[in-house]
Amino acid sequence: MKRILVALSMAATFVLAGTDLGYAQEDHIAQAREHASAAVEHGKMGHADVLVQHAEQALQHAQSTEKEKSTPDVQQAVKHL
Repeated sequence: MKRILVALSMAATFVLAGTDLGYAQEDHIAQAREHASAAVEHGKMGHADVLVQHAEQALQHAQSTEKEKSTPDVQQAVKHL
């Protein structure tokens, strides 16, 4: 569980690092960040099922960003999610 939380935290960090993105990409990044943070919080509380739901949502938003404009930071976020 700890490794999952570390990976989610890293993914959220990579998503936060994206710069020079359009509005749609920023929205996906904001959503990915929110879901990754929620996943980490639920993981700390032992809510594995909710963690998975938020992690999947974060991944979907990160992948949408990657399709629109792939950057090394976004690629790392997708990898870790």
